[in-house]
Amino acid sequence: MMTFYSDLYCDESIQKKKKNIIRKIRRNAGQLSVYVIAVSAGNDLFDIFHVGMLKQALFPKDELRIIGLASSHEMAVNLAVRMVTDFFAAYGTWQFKEKLLVLEESKWRSF
Repeated sequence: MMTFYSDLYCDESIQKKKKNIIRKIRRNAGQLSVYVIAVSAGNDLFDIFHVGMLKQALFPKDELRIIGLASSHEMAVNLAVRMVTDFFAAYGTWQFKEKLLVLEESKWRSF
């Protein structure tokens, strides 16, 4: 099941309409300028992709953990950098993915 981080990172233009965008993602509605930042299932920290990828039938949505939304690819990269630096400031470690999924498991939910 696709889950969202409760403290979802968003850029300024997305923040105002975050709930509407999440609702559209859930209903598989098309959106033009939204990029998703998800915790990577592989060795990388993040996967950044256009929300249109979620409309593909074979896209693996079941275990998708969305941690951020951005209005452009550049903003998504900037948010990813901010996530890692915020996490390091809070926990003092660079083991972002392991700590995020284990320590903050209660912050993942379906909207």
